[in-house]
Amino acid sequence: MKVVQIVTQMEAGGAQRVAYLLHEGLRGRGHDTELWFLYLKRPTYSGKPGVRVLSNGRPSLWGYFLLAVRLFVWFRRHKPDVIFTHGHYANVLGQLMGAVAGVNRRVAVQHCIPTKYPAFPRFADWLFGTVGIYTTQIAVSHSVVESMSAYPESYKRNIHMIYNGIAPAQNGCSSSQQLADLPVGRPRILHVGRLSREKNHEALLKSLQQMPGVHLVLVGDGELRDTLEQQVQAMGLADRVCFLGEITPEEVRSVMNVCDLFMFPSVFEALGIALIEAMAAGMPIVASDIPACREVLQNTGILVSPTPQELSRAAKRLLADTSYAKEMGRRAAERAKKFSVDAMVDGYESLFLSQTHPHKRLFRNLRGQLD
Repeated sequence: MKVVQIVTQMEAGGAQRVAYLLHEGLRGRGHDTELWFLYLKRPTYSGKPGVRVLSNGRPSLWGYFLLAVRLFVWFRRHKPDVIFTHGHYANVLGQLMGAVAGVNRRVAVQHCIPTKYPAFPRFADWLFGTVGIYTTQIAVSHSVVESMSAYPESYKRNIHMIYNGIAPAQNGCSSSQQLADLPVGRPRILHVGRLSREKNHEALLKSLQQMPGVHLVLVGDGELRDTLEQQVQAMGLADRVCFLGEITPEEVRSVMNVCDLFMFPSVFEALGIALIEAMAAGMPIVASDIPACREVLQNTGILVSPTPQELSRAAKRLLADTSYAKEMGRRAAERAKKFSVDAMVDGYESLFLSQTHPHKRLFRNLRGQLD
């Protein structure tokens, strides 16, 4: 089968990682696959086989129109049997142009809670799912499926739940001198994720103020980098917070091996790739008591209200009781086996191989909306 995947921007995010692992997995099974990024943000996957970028920078409004035209031309040229789109802008642009270009199997992957999308892509997602521009949808967790409960039946009819998978652990050498300079023998708390509001870094920093002598390692980049660095300075935490920025998945695993605790205080999540990777590394975990974290962790971590007081209380408990922390890490590692790349690729492959004539649904749903 000829498969094309589309992701909004190239960077080291969770959706991008999943799309690339799926790309590799399907290629390994003999499928003709390509991975297209609408624009380049960071060159995480540049030069990889089968990976293309449509624009070298974030496009303007006019630029998105040109991207749409380019997508249409590429679809007509490559004639994929199925397209998968990841991310709300990729879903909107890729699915629409796929439909116009005559691609019959069009699968939108929901990596986030759709009701949390910005206004325009939220409306477009609702419309495209309802009338059948999406022939199929994949939700990456039951939490995402449940978040769509109030949507029209025609939107929900072809939703399939497939968990994201993580690759087997491969240790790499972290080259961060900043991490190497952290005091030896002091507890290290790790957070991995985009530096954005939903990740709730402010509560994380405030919880650190309640844990003297504990250091915090932040992996990831994003629009809040400058703001968070300023907050760290203002809070007097500069000597206890290490910003590593974006590093490779192998380096992330190396950092996990030298940290004592993983904290994940997000206010909302669809699944949380970084959370699963921390579980697979056998880290004791403190996470927000939100649907996605409950679904992923079950009884293998401490779930709390994502406030500074609750986060610090749970962290202190794990840091003080090493045998308890070790047992929680063991449970987490066992639970993480459920989220494998092979299982994810099995789910996607079975889905597109089983579909027949999905284009008929578009016309059926359009007629239903007009009646």
